Amino acid sequence: MTMNDKAVVTVTHRSIFRPMPGPQVPTVLMTSKQVYASRSMNGELALTMLFAGADGSPNYLVHVNRSELDELEGALSGLKRAVIERRIKEEAASRLAVMRDGFERGD
Repeated sequence: MTMNDKAVVTVTHRSIFRPMPGPQVPTVLMTSKQVYASRSMNGELALTMLFAGADGSPNYLVHVNRSELDELEGALSGLKRAVIERRIKEEAASRLAVMRDGFERGD
């Protein structure tokens, strides 16, 4: 991972749970918590759920992420926030597709 063209080393603890099947129960539930980051990040927590649709219906992937960045403090914080938000919006669809494909394969 890079931030402001500088490498960031992160350590993340990830747990994956496959609950017993049932109505309105996710097929897969995954949590991720940042344990360490070498720079720029104070913390990150993510929750991802895959809900299987009925036969012939689409599956639904729900991903919620909360990050706290050191980079968003100081005089140019508004500009930095705008750049980060734009990048997230640009990359969100492709990253979610990769996550969905991994869940559906059982990775």
